[in-house]
Amino acid sequence: MCGSFSKDSRLVATGSKNGLVRLWCVETGKCWKELPGHETMIRSISWGQDGRMLAAVSQNGTTRVWKEPWTEEACQVLAGHGETINSVSLGPDGKMLAAASNEKKVWVWNVETGEVRLELKEQVEGGVTSVAWRPDGKMIASGSLDKAIQVWEVDSGRLCRLLEGKHGHEEYVTCVIWSWDGRSLASASEDKTIRVWNAETWELQQVLMGHRESIESIVWAQDGRIIASGSPHDKTVRLWEIETGECRQRLEGHEGRVTCLVWGTQGRMIASGSEDKTIRLWDVETGECRQILVGHTGGVKMVAWGQDGKTVVSGSSDWTARVWNVESGRCQHVLSGHTDEVTCVALEQDEQRLASGAWDDTARVWDLETGRCIHVLKGHGRRLRCIAWGPDRRRLATGSDDSTVRVWDTATGECILTLEGHEGAVTCLLWDGRTIASGSNDHIVRLWDADTGRCHKGLEGHTNHVTSIAWGQDGRRLASASVDKTVRVWDVETESCLQVLSGHDGAVERVAWAQDGSTIATSVSGDGGVRLIDTETWEVHQVLAGQDLAWGQNGSCIATGSEDGSVKVWSRPAWTGHGVDFLLAHDFNREERSLICGGAQLREDALPTVYKSLLVGRGAVTG
Repeated sequence: MCGSFSKDSRLVATGSKNGLVRLWCVETGKCWKELPGHETMIRSISWGQDGRMLAAVSQNGTTRVWKEPWTEEACQVLAGHGETINSVSLGPDGKMLAAASNEKKVWVWNVETGEVRLELKEQVEGGVTSVAWRPDGKMIASGSLDKAIQVWEVDSGRLCRLLEGKHGHEEYVTCVIWSWDGRSLASASEDKTIRVWNAETWELQQVLMGHRESIESIVWAQDGRIIASGSPHDKTVRLWEIETGECRQRLEGHEGRVTCLVWGTQGRMIASGSEDKTIRLWDVETGECRQILVGHTGGVKMVAWGQDGKTVVSGSSDWTARVWNVESGRCQHVLSGHTDEVTCVALEQDEQRLASGAWDDTARVWDLETGRCIHVLKGHGRRLRCIAWGPDRRRLATGSDDSTVRVWDTATGECILTLEGHEGAVTCLLWDGRTIASGSNDHIVRLWDADTGRCHKGLEGHTNHVTSIAWGQDGRRLASASVDKTVRVWDVETESCLQVLSGHDGAVERVAWAQDGSTIATSVSGDGGVRLIDTETWEVHQVLAGQDLAWGQNGSCIATGSEDGSVKVWSRPAWTGHGVDFLLAHDFNREERSLICGGAQLREDALPTVYKSLLVGRGAVTG
């Protein structure tokens, strides 16, 4: 597994052996998006500096680039000409991507057009192992198997410096990295040394020696005064003073190869991952190991800090990622979605049973009082995306990536109907009496007879994936949200579109209708806020902070959930006065948050009793 933290530390991207890239929310431990397309193992991942772009290269040399709002289809596919690409790096402005090729060259692509901008191969005599952009985007450094470091001018493609020979490395270069201010360049090598170069004069500034084996990872402290290095084979991490060249600390304790290391955001701690299946957190000043994070059943391949310094994320060859609390050393979340991640939940109206859907292609029905699983519902061919109880509570509908909706008898656990017709993943479901509404990645909303399974309506007009649907209280109107940044309001009898609500800044991820029908609430991806829209004038009359949302049953309150892990509950006076009734803090576990932010309806007193008891019991509700 390889992985990379977004710049704001709110998301982690992981690449797997089967070619799938996943985006994980650090606060919730939940897989937020799946980015398919690659068919072979992911070798390298790179975020754009603004966190709105992501590139991943696979074993077959193909690079895919995705942008917000993170639709499944890549915005660009860059062919690697059949070459093995060892690493990729997005330029600071996200407009170009550099790739280190095993065929003795560096490719630079224009991300917007997909065209090759530069093919850098002058005086490269070995496969390129590493590539790095200078922070200002004007230069690229590469390291290669010929023991040399090449520095290229991006505008002209000219090789402006070749660092080799008497002052250069004696074995192949394993990685290169610029200092944060771009004034220095550091390189590590199989020759067991780190070399630091002055990026203005290109003189050799320091040779850092002490490791007993090859060095495969180096990272600068943000103040530019210290470099941390990891050697897989001598099992140590070392901290070096750049000015003196002295080894300031030698961090020992791992019992296996050190595979990765990263500085904490405040520069006081460093995290290292190892083949010994542990992550160690070190005090930079004293060299003391502050925490040993134990839980992985395979070697640790990547590690990253959260921006607040309180969280560490690790990825392992055991096919999981884990989120850790730095102070306690406790594993907060195990991200095991490759086999069984829960993707959707629905609470029965009387709050006695809970239904859940997962990536293991099954749904489960749970007794909330005892916690016992009553039924395992098997039949879908791919993972489940959405789930909804029927009004009679005897039936349950599920939607899946296999493009079908299934209706289940909750007494027997048998599938009684399979609704076929969508040509893409079914993303959202709602019952209304004898009608089931479903939205899909095929851009269509379909209305089904819940008794016969016949599709009697198809609402077409969206130009991208449908993400959410909501019935009006009269049963005659339906609202649908889409990645195309619009919400459409439909007359279900005539199949005509009554209103197109545009003006959203990004993909609309959820839509909800107040019970009195006077207001529609919409939420935009990336914490773009929740908009309250008057259904008479169709004008926005309020914007609330948050991303996910759910109305109270009588329409007097609304809950908004945010990627920062918090849920705010607003009453009508509160939202008009920009106040919040109460805040659900973001220190509760993944299951509790998923129940709230999964779209569960709120009772008149703002929270169902089962949720409230859970949250109060954990101290998650604050006045």
